Amino acid sequence: MGLARATIKLLMRECQREAFSGGVLELGKQDILATPSDLRKWAKEMRFDLKPWVRMELSEKPDMRLLNYISDFPLFKSLGFDHVDSIDDNNYEGCTIVHDMNKEVPPELQGRFDAIYDGGTSEHIFNLPRAFANYAKMLKVSGRIIHSLPSSNYLDHGLYMFTPNLFLEYYSANGWKIESLFLIRQRTSKDDHKWEIYEYEPGGLSRHRIGGVSGMFVIFCVAKKLTASTYDAPVRQGCFEETRKRSASGGETVPEAKAAGRLPKWVKNLLVPIYARIIGLIPLKFFLKLVARY
Repeated sequence: MGLARATIKLLMRECQREAFSGGVLELGKQDILATPSDLRKWAKEMRFDLKPWVRMELSEKPDMRLLNYISDFPLFKSLGFDHVDSIDDNNYEGCTIVHDMNKEVPPELQGRFDAIYDGGTSEHIFNLPRAFANYAKMLKVSGRIIHSLPSSNYLDHGLYMFTPNLFLEYYSANGWKIESLFLIRQRTSKDDHKWEIYEYEPGGLSRHRIGGVSGMFVIFCVAKKLTASTYDAPVRQGCFEETRKRSASGGETVPEAKAAGRLPKWVKNLLVPIYARIIGLIPLKFFLKLVARY
């Protein structure tokens, strides 16, 4: 778990949209892949004002200190938080709270935090419904959950890879306000290492196969807890609900499906892989809005 340039800039972007304050909870103790000069440089590029009173303490880990990387505390305090806590199921990395997120959080942790940062933790928790419920319970009303989690091409990294639909459907069903939902492409080429930030739109990738595009993908989601927000509402995937409703009302099938239904089976078997390959080569910017490159 670590915050690199792109995720740090996204946190600055979110803070510019709505200022951070109070207490933040890290899910797992985050490594910060930034030196003090890196942080100042990126803040200047983002036109972001770091809190000036924060002392840039270096990481407690020897290998990170050798690289002059800062600790998690000065990063989050530089963004505006007054208190920084971290939670893990053991304290070998020095977290401030020990708790297994597969189990319900105790009362003393509920309604305690103004923000929760989930930077590469949820994919390692088996009981996701319990984990998401815990996040909701630990946040104050008007608090924000910030997810930065793996999507495509993260095999062998964790127990799960995520799609934007999970966050869209879960937080919508439970009455949260989704402030940001981005699909991020991490380039693998050393010559072009900036991350491409795309604004996700429901159904925007229904005809695209990102498996045909090089790189790895990350979901970045910010959701705000409202007074009436819940955590246990039934969650259904919207596109299937629309199909079911259209079928129940006698609505017409989409034109592509009607056209494909007239083709002989051998023709469809021939065309489908060709179609998927061609679509996969079309740049993502033709399907989703490119927000930034960080």
